[in-house]
Amino acid sequence: MLQLDSAADISPELAVAAADTLTAAGQRSDAIRLLRRILRQHPADSDLQLTLAELLWNDGQRSAALAACWQAFDCSDQTPRLKTLAATLVSLHTTAGRSTELLETLRTRSSRADMDAVSLRQTLLLAEAAGAADIARACRIALRDASDSTFEDRLSAAAHAAATSDFQQATELLRQLDSQPRSPAEIARIAVCAAEIPPALLTDWSPAPETARQLQLERLRVLDQKLQQKNWQPA
Repeated sequence: MLQLDSAADISPELAVAAADTLTAAGQRSDAIRLLRRILRQHPADSDLQLTLAELLWNDGQRSAALAACWQAFDCSDQTPRLKTLAATLVSLHTTAGRSTELLETLRTRSSRADMDAVSLRQTLLLAEAAGAADIARACRIALRDASDSTFEDRLSAAAHAAATSDFQQATELLRQLDSQPRSPAEIARIAVCAAEIPPALLTDWSPAPETARQLQLERLRVLDQKLQQKNWQPA
């Protein structure tokens, strides 16, 4: 049996599993105490923070649960994980009747002058989840121009520009991405995004040879898909 008072040296993974076991046995308070003890050694572990947030929420400790969920969010930097946590934060704030507080926090965060790419990405994804379009737009522009933004950040900005018919901006971003050496997977993703732009609006951009080839293949794939859909429509 796990001794809670001497559990500070167990791994975060084992702590989460132990907390699940304790909760299933009706010992939620012990599970919370265990996770808080392990978090002193691993404060940046988002899985520990999120597990603690869930236990605290189910224990009726909503403010503490929100604080733990914020910690999990702030400790994360990967887009898929951030999207999940952003949706969770929005859901918890809404359920707790604290949506206004969330928007105020977003505005405070977005007004900071020292935001790096990770902070901008976090705020952007949370603003999108919360439906705060003005904050999301400002963060997207700042992230697009940040010196430490990633390929994923800039491609996402290009895709958003194309989806909102800002084809000039989308083309310029894709041109910038295509001007650097890219992996085959990155080239394919540039081509998929470029295929969303009308060909007549791409005349000022001369893609790298492999990008041009992938773009042609993507256009053919989209055309074939449309023809197949048309053929399946009832007469």
